[in-house]
Amino acid sequence: MLICIYMQKRVGIILGLFLVFCSLIWRVFISPGFLLQQPEDYSIDLIHDEDNRFQIGGSWSGNTFSLGRLTYTTEKVTAQEYTVKTDFSLISITGETLFDLNQTFVVDRKTHLNLSGDKNIRGGTYYNFPSHVKKDNYLWWPPTFGQPVNIRFVGEVTRNGLTLYHFTGQEEKIDDTTGYEFLPLVPETYRALSRAIIDVYVEPSTGLIVNYQDKGTSYYADKQGNRIWDIANWGNRYDDETITTKSKEAGSRLFYQNLLETGVSLLLFFTGAIVILLSFRKQPS
Repeated sequence: MLICIYMQKRVGIILGLFLVFCSLIWRVFISPGFLLQQPEDYSIDLIHDEDNRFQIGGSWSGNTFSLGRLTYTTEKVTAQEYTVKTDFSLISITGETLFDLNQTFVVDRKTHLNLSGDKNIRGGTYYNFPSHVKKDNYLWWPPTFGQPVNIRFVGEVTRNGLTLYHFTGQEEKIDDTTGYEFLPLVPETYRALSRAIIDVYVEPSTGLIVNYQDKGTSYYADKQGNRIWDIANWGNRYDDETITTKSKEAGSRLFYQNLLETGVSLLLFFTGAIVILLSFRKQPS
């Protein structure tokens, strides 16, 4: 009888310790696999304002508002990476093309880093933010720009019940030549460069962008990058409806992520702890 009780306690302790160990394994090694970035095709509308003077010696057209659209299309997905094409297009109410930028990114699904390819020769930039964003600096490639931008953490804000990390960045010579190739002088005579300021607001646990805005000036430049003529003053921003939609999406992702990362791990841990405690319970005589 004593041997049977001893064996039951031993089995209970071993099982409990195993469950506690499994909680650690789940949290560190297994749950990240369930949270690998799952690419989806989607589009985002932006409010765009623009004042142009494409002709050298011409006058500013006057500030106008138009609808910009960001489109993300996934073309290839493997266990390690995926390829996504982004299109940022701006069309005036009269049907005139104001800007059209197509880019391709190869993204590591685990680290979220862009791999080398297309114009991103060196790799090492972010097209999307990783999970568990840090209060740090990032080299981020906005889909509205033709090159990455160094952004830095500047503070926390609360929007729609979510705590968001606010990052800002400023660049003086962004190469937007590809986006202005519809102009007769680009790229045959001039390059098109931009100086811009961006602000991006990220839900830190999921890495989801909830709000975005930028403003800048584009200009003709010679082959050495010297400014020739300002051609556009512009700005882009999410509207309130998009921010609300992204906030809800971030909240849903956050719940799912916490359930996988923390909920399952805690369930395993406390189940193991209870089994261990019950194993030490005094048996009736």
